[in-house]
Amino acid sequence: MKTLIGMSALALVGVLLMSNGVYAGDCQHTRHLQRSVAMNNVDLIELIAGAGRLEVVGEKDRDNVEIEAYLCASSEELLEGLDVTDQLSANTLKIETAYPNEGIWNSYQEMKIDLTVLVPEAAALDVTDSSGSAEIENVRQLTLVDSSGKIRIREIGGDVRVKDSSGGISIKGVAGDVDLTDSSGGIDVENVQGTVLVRADSSGSIDVGNVGKDVLVRRDSSGSIRVKNVAGDFTVEKDSSGGIHYKDVVGTVNLPK
Repeated sequence: MKTLIGMSALALVGVLLMSNGVYAGDCQHTRHLQRSVAMNNVDLIELIAGAGRLEVVGEKDRDNVEIEAYLCASSEELLEGLDVTDQLSANTLKIETAYPNEGIWNSYQEMKIDLTVLVPEAAALDVTDSSGSAEIENVRQLTLVDSSGKIRIREIGGDVRVKDSSGGISIKGVAGDVDLTDSSGGIDVENVQGTVLVRADSSGSIDVGNVGKDVLVRRDSSGSIRVKNVAGDFTVEKDSSGGIHYKDVVGTVNLPK
């Protein structure tokens, strides 16, 4: 009986350690990386980020790109495999987070890169983000493909195009059009001078307000749709479930029958 109790106690400790991230999962090994990259007539910044938080901020008087990253891993070996690279090709600057090969890590280990990038506000961005929250503000134009995590977008000088698999989307202050495709998570869009197009939303509510042109929802599978203060038309082509509410639409309202 004593042996059984001892084994049970050890098993319980093991579960507690794993649930708290202690068992080979703590991000105990860290490294700080910071550098500047000259723009050199760059028209587009391509950013590819893996696990970790991503923040991109456009600044008015900036003429270079400032990269700051906090790298952490559960082992020194994993940490050595983490990096942030930059490469200039023609008029495109590519910034990418690098991770070690899968052969040296497993599900009990942890690693991530929290990345902050300061860019000129006139920059156009093409971002691919795999996991973790993404915050982007004050750039000229944005295309974002995101797999998982919350998205926060603010003050974009041109068009915004987002394709998201999981996580809420918040967009405020866009001088151009907004084009969205979302698989899971709520959508909140405000203060758009152009058109708002929601190509598909599989689950989660859609809230849109203060739009200078049209609002078009092509397909909404689940969740409510709330729209207000639209200078153009409001159209929903297909809605499977959830209520549709609208207020102060200047143009024509077209809803599925």
